[in-house]
This record gives sequence, structure tokens and C-alpha cells, in this order.
Amino acid sequence: MQSERTHNNECDHLTGLCSREAFYLQVSDILEKDPDTQYDMVVADVENFKVVNERFGIKNGDKVLCYLADKYQRLLNGEGICTRMHGDVFAMLIRHGDGSWKERILWQFGENENEMEFRNLVIKYGIYEHVDRRIVPSGMCDRAVLALNRIKKMYGKNVAMYDDSLRATLLREQQILDTMERALKERQFQVYYQAKYDINTENIIGAEALVRWIHPEMGFMSPGEFIPLFEKNGFIVKVDYYVWEEACKILRKWKEENRTMIPISVNVSRVDFELPGLVERITHLADQYEIERKYLHLEITESVYTDEPQQIIQKNSNDRKNILGFIISLSKWLNLSTIAEGVETKEQIEKLKSFGCDYVQGYYYAKPVPYEEFEQLLDKKTESKASVDVIAKEEEILKICSGEKYSILIVDDNEMNRELLMLSVEKVIGK
Repeated sequence: MQSERTHNNECDHLTGLCSREAFYLQVSDILEKDPDTQYDMVVADVENFKVVNERFGIKNGDKVLCYLADKYQRLLNGEGICTRMHGDVFAMLIRHGDGSWKERILWQFGENENEMEFRNLVIKYGIYEHVDRRIVPSGMCDRAVLALNRIKKMYGKNVAMYDDSLRATLLREQQILDTMERALKERQFQVYYQAKYDINTENIIGAEALVRWIHPEMGFMSPGEFIPLFEKNGFIVKVDYYVWEEACKILRKWKEENRTMIPISVNVSRVDFELPGLVERITHLADQYEIERKYLHLEITESVYTDEPQQIIQKNSNDRKNILGFIISLSKWLNLSTIAEGVETKEQIEKLKSFGCDYVQGYYYAKPVPYEEFEQLLDKKTESKASVDVIAKEEEILKICSGEKYSILIVDDNEMNRELLMLSVEKVIGK
């Protein structure tokens, strides 16, 4: 009985591999007895393995796991040890050598695995090379897992390497996630406003509300650092609502002070669309603060339609067509006004004018500023007719569309669109 209990503690009951606890003990023993040899830790995970269980049943899912265990045992060929850590996750300690083991271990399901359960399965790998012997074996696996997690659900990328910079990044990301709820409660998030201008009169015709985080420990943080994290974990829904409400408060304040009203644009992320009641939440805010809905504009962020904006740059960088010119011409044909964001140079302004762009936003005219500074900027433009004209133009579009929905095309302020704008300018001026 004692022998049976020992065997159960040391072996995985399904695959016959050593158990996770036994694996950790063996890793410590190997590294202690062979101090002059470099070792790597590899963690393997089958992407969307739960689909196998759901489509073919748990019995066939177990069959796949046993196949994986046997495959890795044979591929290791005595150069390392393997365990099933949990579920469909395997870990392997392998002699580093010349790295030739990678050609064997980092395999994917192929034509020889032609049974239904194996089709379209993809394995992701996280690798922690030259393990630090001062770290416990579970910590070595954790580092490989950190690398692996960075490529989950990323098409075409199956291997990720761990390094210390990755660890620093992940620790900072975790600090952001650990403090986000408190930050919202304590109003550490601040809403900045960036003015939008009529490209011909250079009068302010609107503003965009942009969130900024003034962290008590990490200081001023770029939205590019925390917004993607919030979109992944869903917290962006709370942040977006916070920004929408702050914008409504400002519009309400202007209304009470009989100021010239200009529309404020707020961002709507992909996650907002995935939840029910998006329209109701926005219209409720407008009604609560008694704001005419034409003053609250919605901008759809790039994450709604692409996870990799850089791919668009790569696909279009060699295209000789003038992308922006085509977009603006199409908008004119549809009787839509256009706003180009991320405008930073005089050359860009002149090119956009030649295209017939209506409005612009960017550092060339004004950077995002706290509300108090924006209001001072707005006070200088109180006599501007442009604020009234843009609203009148939108009402005219509504009549033309006979009550149908209309859109304002937004070229947003990110790397992708700045590059597209620069490509268009460079093609014309010959740089």
C-alpha cells in the first residue's frame, strides 16, 4: 500500500509521466548533480484544447494528452525529463547543448496526426533558456509560462522566449492591474481635452475627451500602456463610462453658463460593443445631464476592427494609391465630413487642404490638456462662428439622409494613421 501511494504521488495518473511535484524534485536533483551543464525549461500548451473535449468528448481529449506525453518522451530521447503540469500543459527540462533539441521538441501537429482529434490543433511554447539555479524549479516553470502567455491567441506565433525585460514588463503590468480599481475610485484617472479645428478658418469646432492616469507611484502613464490591458480584462468598460460621464458634466456646465456649445467626442472600445446595452448607457447619460445628443460624438477605436494596426501599414506602404485622398473623396461622395487626427506638421495641413479635408486635430494646433486649460483656450474663440457652423452642417446631413444614421470618418491619432498620413505627404513632396 505504501508503494502504491508513493507511485501515485510520483506519477501522473493519466499519462504516466512523473507528477509535477516529482518533476520539481528531479529538476533540483539534476541541476545539483550536473552544475557545469546549461539547461532550458520549456512549457508547452495546446491552444484552445477545451474545444477537443467539447467536440469529441473527454475520452478523446484524454487520448490526445496521452499522445502528447508519449510524443514528448520519445522526442526528448533521454536528454531531459517531462511532466504534465495540469490539464493540457506540459513542462520539460532539457540540456541546452547547441540548441538542436528545438527542432525536435517544438513540433506541431501535422499530416501524420490525421485523426479528427488532432486536426487544427496548435501548440504554443514558452522557453526559459539557461535556467538560473538560484530559482526554485516552480519559478523556472513560471518564467517559461510568462513567455508563453504573451503569444496566446496570436496567430502564426508559436514560440516565445523569456528574458528579464519581459519579467519587468509583466511586473509593471500586474501593478497596473492591481491598482486600477482604486485608481478609478480615487479619481486618479483624469480627462484631458484636445481641440479640433476647422482646417480653413482654424477655429475650434469640437474636442476629444482623452483619459490620462496620474498614478501616485508610477507618475503620468501613457494611455498606450494601460488601455490595451484594460481592453483585455474588460476594465475599459468602466473607464470609458467614466470618461463619457465627465464629458457630459462639461457639456452640462457649458449649457448652464450659456457658453457657445461645441461637440465633445468620446471613445468607444471593442469591449463596449461586446456588452449589451451600449446605446442605452450612452443615451442615459445624455438624458441624465440633459445634453442634446448632437453634442456627444462617438469615436470607434481601432481595436474594434484590428488587433494589429501595424499590419495595415505593412500592407499599404508600397501601395502607390493615395490612401488618404481616396478616403476623403469617398467621404465627400457620401456627404460626410472628415476629421484627420494626429496632424503634426505644416506639410500635412497643406496636403489635407488639397484633399478637401474638413477638420483636423493634433499637436500642430494643440495638445491634450486638462479641462481648465482647455476652457481658457476655448474662451479665446467665443466669437467663432465655426462652433455653430459644424452643428448646422451635421443637421443638414441628417436631413439629406432622411433620418438614417450617418458617420463622421475619424483618422485616429495612432502610429498606423500617422504613418499613412506621412506616406501620403512624402509621395507628393518627393521625400
